[in-house]
Amino acid sequence: MYVKDSESRMMKFKQCIEKLGDIDAKTALCIDVPTMCNEKWERVKKICIFLLSFYEITNMISATNYLTSNLYFLQMWNIQTWKA
Repeated sequence: MYVKDSESRMMKFKQCIEKLGDIDAKTALCIDVPTMCNEKWERVKKICIFLLSFYEITNMISATNYLTSNLYFLQMWNIQTWKA
């Protein structure tokens, strides 16, 4: 849509495609969109995994039950060492 909204953008886009060689512009766009969506979905999955872990740990720590120091330390360590 961004390219199609402006004649100058469309011309610039066609020039870029010509430099790359014999590539169908519609095919190139169709190939790029799923790639971008997959990258964003992977990022969202990682965020969800982190938030779920953080939620569970927060519930455990702020529950009415009292945690012993070793359980508390373990949960804090899990938060500290979590990596995407």
